[in-house]
Amino acid sequence: MIGRIAQRCLLISLVAQLTVPALCKDSEVSVSVQSFQGTQSGVHTASPEHRTSVSTTRPTKFDSAKWRHDRYLETVNRRANMVKDLLQNYKLKGMTRRELYSLLGAPDKSLKAFARYDVFVSSELLKKATACLDFAFENNVVTNFRFVAGQNRHSWKDVSSETQQNLAKCNPDYSGVVIIHYPGRRGNVRSTVKLPLSPDDALLETGVKHGELGLMTGIWKPHQYKYHYRSAVKAYQKFLEIYPDEVKVWRKLGFAELALEHFDAAIKDYSHVIEVEPGYDGYQQRALANLKLGKLDDAIADYSSTIDLLHPRVNGSSDRKFVILGDSDWYAKWAAVRAYSYRALARLKNGQTDLAIADLDCAINIDVDEYLPLFIRGEVFLNQSKFERAIADFTEIIHHVDKRTTIARPVFEERARAFEELGLPMKVQIDRNSAKSCEPKYHPELKWIMGYLNY
Repeated sequence: MIGRIAQRCLLISLVAQLTVPALCKDSEVSVSVQSFQGTQSGVHTASPEHRTSVSTTRPTKFDSAKWRHDRYLETVNRRANMVKDLLQNYKLKGMTRRELYSLLGAPDKSLKAFARYDVFVSSELLKKATACLDFAFENNVVTNFRFVAGQNRHSWKDVSSETQQNLAKCNPDYSGVVIIHYPGRRGNVRSTVKLPLSPDDALLETGVKHGELGLMTGIWKPHQYKYHYRSAVKAYQKFLEIYPDEVKVWRKLGFAELALEHFDAAIKDYSHVIEVEPGYDGYQQRALANLKLGKLDDAIADYSSTIDLLHPRVNGSSDRKFVILGDSDWYAKWAAVRAYSYRALARLKNGQTDLAIADLDCAINIDVDEYLPLFIRGEVFLNQSKFERAIADFTEIIHHVDKRTTIARPVFEERARAFEELGLPMKVQIDRNSAKSCEPKYHPELKWIMGYLNY
């Protein structure tokens, strides 16, 4: 009993609403309690009187083996006790990526220039981190790091500063109010302190919450995600009746409608977004809705607009250059790969096979490890009886994905089909056994593509 009380005290001290600090210097780490005062700029800043240092009730020495083992525990994550010693007594800046991974194990999230380790997870169901450790890399060397604790008002970032001020008017005493999250039984998240909400603010919070839950449960719990997206749609629609100029909320509404397969409504929502604030994401999502409705020419036109925004031509020449989104062009490359791939699907349905193959070649030549264009091109080659080329594409996917995931299963099965056509029964059996060892569910996107092509 005493142990559980101590654990609860640890969680409350660590996970009380904290804001993101400045990037850590060598051994100086400080965070601040959330204060809802500055809404002029759209970013909530902490007042000096709320500032405090990171501390836990039972700090312990850093242990590499325990850190690597404790990724998601059901009660309390021991990483929370070790993070202070790690940041103060280990020279993290200047470490190579290999040295960091040797010390901390594989990160929970990683990109080419970024790695994140979850320190505390608020819910076993959603696996949503409320405290984490971020590292920035340059040439595979740690150039900076930061300890991020707490959750900002995630919904407020989606609206303008003027709307934020209106949302705060009903409750002048926002300053210093916090929410404390901790794991409850059966993976539930409990709140010991509730944040005061105005009626309008509650609509936005409800929409964002259900939208996130719909996204989280979309693959693994299909019987739940429609309920969450329906709830999100209702909340967003009521909010937009009051604040019709909030473009980001229109985007969220369109995404929820698209997830519910309300394609006509999604096209209307994204058309409004494009009219007010033209951008690649509006075109890309509207293109998907048109594709699923069978409006192939409209889908091709929208995907072409997406590609022109992400991968524009240089001075009207045939050469193209990716735009910078955020700190790099990585996301533009990733989004362009998907736009080329889905435009290829529309062109295949439209009987434009050569143009579709050209789109897939462009997507594959972009320097992003993405399975989608390889899988589609492999399916096309398989249908054209070009079995060796199909096998080469499927093999390339297998080299880059986890061999036991939902992505790998259809790839193994399709490669087995190609081997069977070539009369190689031993390889057929090996691939079919590999497919059986994968997760039993099909990857939903690949399953839809196979049904859409109907080869």
